[in-house]
Amino acid sequence: MINKRLKDGVKWCYYFLRAIGLWLLLPLFVRRPSTDAGEVRRILVIRLDRLGDLVLTLPLLAAIKRRWPSSELTLLCRDTVAPLARAQTEIDRLMTVRGRTGQKGGQAGSLLDRDERLSLRARLRAGQFDLVIDPYDGEELESALLAWHTRASRRVGFSAAGRGLFFTQAVSAGSNQSFLQRQQSLASAMGLELDPAEPPRLRLTVSEREAAETHLRQKGLDPARPIIGIHPGGYYPSQRWPLGRFLALAGRLERERQWQIVFFGTRAEEQLIAHVGFEAGQRIAVFFDLELRGFIALMSWCRLFVCNNSGPLHLASALGLPTVSTMGPTDPIRWPPVGQGHLVVRKPLWCSPCGEGTCPLGTHACMTAISVEEMINAVEESAAVWRRLPVASRELVGDVP
Repeated sequence: MINKRLKDGVKWCYYFLRAIGLWLLLPLFVRRPSTDAGEVRRILVIRLDRLGDLVLTLPLLAAIKRRWPSSELTLLCRDTVAPLARAQTEIDRLMTVRGRTGQKGGQAGSLLDRDERLSLRARLRAGQFDLVIDPYDGEELESALLAWHTRASRRVGFSAAGRGLFFTQAVSAGSNQSFLQRQQSLASAMGLELDPAEPPRLRLTVSEREAAETHLRQKGLDPARPIIGIHPGGYYPSQRWPLGRFLALAGRLERERQWQIVFFGTRAEEQLIAHVGFEAGQRIAVFFDLELRGFIALMSWCRLFVCNNSGPLHLASALGLPTVSTMGPTDPIRWPPVGQGHLVVRKPLWCSPCGEGTCPLGTHACMTAISVEEMINAVEESAAVWRRLPVASRELVGDVP
């Protein structure tokens, strides 16, 4: 923990000195035009980080479209998460950059090579955007620089660590706020209405739902009976509850409640999910190697979703599913599931939340302290609620024709 505090201190000093340097030097060549954009015909929103961040930005995108319904709204995001936005009616056009694996969860643009970056800047200038919005609230400069390169007359974003100089309207992000509360701060600065308690909503087409139903039946599952979805992965190792405990949880739910259990994973987690399939045998269905929208469509048939605090948790919330999730190194104020029907199992240890990708102490205590029995109890508590609701209230309501 001493090394972590030292690292955090060095990082804080760097960002502080960088902000001072930017404020001293950039006014010499950065022109800050008027914040009055006049007619807004073309809008760009930049979201270069991961899946959960994009899901939680959907309410902001909807608010922007409500405010300027006749404008063309373009989303710039990673190509790996772009399929998420395809059925979202508030998004008119997608612009993508290559998302790469192995990065520390920051912005995809930070790994673009020189030619890719120059090409993207040219595409952004050619877009002739009237309003550019950068909802990223961290310290990295990539998206702020891209916003500046658009030459839009109005550019809105957060002011952390000197990033505000690249915007015509810089917004301060409050401390001890959730992700959506910070998005609300940005929305309010633009005169938009956004309720941070209102969860994002994903849309699926009828054909996607039907294809998912067929896929489930091919696995021997009955969509009319309760299906419990389990996703044991997580972006960082520190976010993952032990795989063996997920297996123990699934086995007990299948034996004691006769619920249908489905394990899910992404292509990046193929080895992890394949291990689950080997251990689970024929009693539990396993889906991996799924395209993103196919994964979402299959999730939509679940009655309950059990997972760690990662992107699929926010997908489940956006599908209107109740969830039971673990939380260890993640900040519980900043990253809770949004909406109602969510139970979070967490151990408030002295070292948590550390925000680290691997445990600084090497114990992983914040996750290993969560027992299978505690997760069973949370699932039972959640089931006692959704089993009393009418069927329509438990199923996806976001389908579009």
